[in-house]
Amino acid sequence: MATGAPLAAFSSGVPIPPSVLLVAHAVPAQRLFNRLRLPGLPPRQVMALALASIMIFPQITLWLPDHVLSKQRLSDAPNPD
Repeated sequence: MATGAPLAAFSSGVPIPPSVLLVAHAVPAQRLFNRLRLPGLPPRQVMALALASIMIFPQITLWLPDHVLSKQRLSDAPNPD
């Protein structure tokens, strides 16, 4: 898992929480934001952040901290039933 300093903000002025890191080859940002609720950000800002990340960095995807990413991977796993 990649680690690094959090990004301060996109040009839209929407702050990026410290727990959000951008790296390549992760969960696609659009798919992740369909279900993601970022603490402290209203839904409108979450959507603005999602759209900005997709438009500005279409080749880059979004990583979250290990404990959040593990839950995301579990929810993306195919249901064995």
